[in-house]
Amino acid sequence: MSREKILQATWELIQAEGIESITARKIASQAGTNLALVNYYFGSKEQLINEVVKQRLQAFREAFEVLDETTLAPMARLRRFLLSYSDVLLKNPELAKRLFSQEDLFASHVEYLAFLKQQGFEKLINTLLEIVGQASREKVLLMIQHLFGAIFIPLVIRRGFNPVISASLIDSPTSLEERIDLFLECYFALFQAKQETE
Repeated sequence: MSREKILQATWELIQAEGIESITARKIASQAGTNLALVNYYFGSKEQLINEVVKQRLQAFREAFEVLDETTLAPMARLRRFLLSYSDVLLKNPELAKRLFSQEDLFASHVEYLAFLKQQGFEKLINTLLEIVGQASREKVLLMIQHLFGAIFIPLVIRRGFNPVISASLIDSPTSLEERIDLFLECYFALFQAKQETE
């Protein structure tokens, strides 16, 4: 039970203060335990944070699982993935910023990035190929950049970003679901029209 309390306390501190500002003493205090017990379970603050990050990154991995649901049409799978991944980004802004900046990564971050390269992006590429038909890998990778740039990056930079830019360009009165639907409708209109005429 103490191990789980320490993990939870660490996550709460990461969310409240960011990874850089937390200490093993703060973690022990937040968990209602002592420093010796934190070190006993995890060895060091870095190993403890790595474990917490690893647990939280599991939700990022799980978002890609919807792309395996071949009973859904490819556009429906893509939409569901975008909604799911966006939700995870919003719930984990500290981890998301670190992943996108790729600075001061923990071993669990590196492990997740390897998953993205070996599995996650492949699932996304295959889904996009189903939607657009014959296309080069380079073109599909460019499409993934557009998806990330239009949908995910604004979610990551909205906190701690220039408030004037954030208020005028990033924050929107429309829901995330509406923004994703608009993007998909506009971005894939050409491909949808082509499929309808074939």
